[in-house]
Amino acid sequence: MRIAMILRRLNVKGGTQRQALSLAVELRKKGHEVVLYTLHFSPENCYPHLLKNFTVRVLPKDETESNKMAPYYAGLAKTGLPDVWNENNQAKKLAAIMDDDFDVLNPHDQVAYKVAYYYKKYKKDIPSVWNMNDLPLRQWGYDRARGCDENFHQPLIKRVA
Repeated sequence: MRIAMILRRLNVKGGTQRQALSLAVELRKKGHEVVLYTLHFSPENCYPHLLKNFTVRVLPKDETESNKMAPYYAGLAKTGLPDVWNENNQAKKLAAIMDDDFDVLNPHDQVAYKVAYYYKKYKKDIPSVWNMNDLPLRQWGYDRARGCDENFHQPLIKRVA
């Protein structure tokens, strides 16, 4: 079976990365071909021993840089909406550069499931198994921060957005 494993970041050491790469290693041991797709890649900052001998395809760096907003939209930047819009565009671009002969998609985090959605627009009837490690909600991040520091404050407009 040919599997596309999609991760937002392969440039940090974290639970999502370790879990996904460990799964990729086990799938390869069972004879499956796994190709990794990511927006950000730095093998030395991730898990080099787990990344060994995998094909990793990365969205070009100029495609992952945040779009600068005009000064009159500076207030909108505080809501986080431009970041969501930018990541959505990156997801479309990553889906567009993916090979078209996979048997299954395996997204592993918030932006990765969007990549799978856009890929399925190009190739219909391909199964997708999403490994949800963190909720794709900004509210969850706010709640987690409040749980760690009761003095944490976030503007109401940002929480609503």
